[in-house]
Amino acid sequence: FSMVKSIKHFAEESIIIFEKLENDFFKHPEKMAEYVKGITKELHKVGILMIQESLEQMNQQLKDSGKRTTGWYVEKDSQKQLVTSLGTVHFTKTLFKNRETGKREYLVDRILGLEKHERITEDAVANMLEEAVQTSYRRGGEESSLEGSVSKQTVKTKLHSLKFPKDINEPEKKKEVE
Repeated sequence: FSMVKSIKHFAEESIIIFEKLENDFFKHPEKMAEYVKGITKELHKVGILMIQESLEQMNQQLKDSGKRTTGWYVEKDSQKQLVTSLGTVHFTKTLFKNRETGKREYLVDRILGLEKHERITEDAVANMLEEAVQTSYRRGGEESSLEGSVSKQTVKTKLHSLKFPKDINEPEKKKEVE
């Protein structure tokens, strides 16, 4: 069961925080905004922890896999971060080395569909691009994640790397005027 830490955090810390927030709210009902913000902050914390645990569990399954050991061996573990729409997740992932080719790869990245050195998830990219087309690269970077941001250069690079399909309805030969 991979979410032991986040469930333990929720039971031992989050519930206490929620109870305190609720008690403060009952004493000062005019401070509804602080109540909502406090709950949101704690839910973010739990969400980030759940994502971290899932990524580390996936990585551990790769390390423990008998099938993996036939082609790849463990080179080293590294602390990495991944920007998601919920916030930045810090987690440990393993660099593996191919026994035949000598190629090094974070196999968890392959499973997640992340390019080499990619550190931002699809949902965060979607938020970033949605904001960038309406306002600016800087604002797009700020809106990529609920907590944290990416640089305006990252936004520009992502936006400029997009490839759009040609218009399917475009006629192959243009009509000529007599």
